[in-house]
Amino acid sequence: MNFLAHFALAPEEEGWIVGNFLTDFLRKKNEAELSKEIREGVFIHRQIDWFTDNHPVVDECILKLHSTQGKYASVIVDILFDYILATNWDRYNEVPLLEFSNKINRILIKNIQNIPPKVQPVTQRMTAANWLTSYEKESGMRYAFTKLKERTKFDNQLHTAFDDFRQYESFFTEAFHEFYPELYEKIQSVKTTLRSERKS
Repeated sequence: MNFLAHFALAPEEEGWIVGNFLTDFLRKKNEAELSKEIREGVFIHRQIDWFTDNHPVVDECILKLHSTQGKYASVIVDILFDYILATNWDRYNEVPLLEFSNKINRILIKNIQNIPPKVQPVTQRMTAANWLTSYEKESGMRYAFTKLKERTKFDNQLHTAFDDFRQYESFFTEAFHEFYPELYEKIQSVKTTLRSERKS
């Protein structure tokens, strides 16, 4: 799962939002410097990743793209699942996507001092351009894959990722609607455990 899903699954606390955002940029040795709530957000992020990486439906989606996208298929599926979430946002969320995105942006900027200096520029670009709302647009997806292609060292076909997805869109959409509610329940359980551990 990519940024949007990570935020959508744990939006209740600011530390969880910041930790969820930071995880992919963090080095293990720097985690001890974070507050407990932000470390919880990191833990939630990793639980989301683990559940996603080990789900058979996700594996089936990756296989659909493997012939054209090779080792990048799993990364592409993560991004495409955010697209499916965004285009079906009202099915899983009561707060409109724009309102939700604005809330996340405010929290990230408010907590910019808790974000490592190297990550602050991407945080500012993300919030200024309201990246989260771009996930519901085809143009936003194509732009994301183009930028990813530019950052990737090895030969790839990332520029065709969205076209490849269109061939299997119904399959991916059905797969997502099977997978996401299970992920949601898993993360609800994780958050309940974290809250009880605070009281003990």
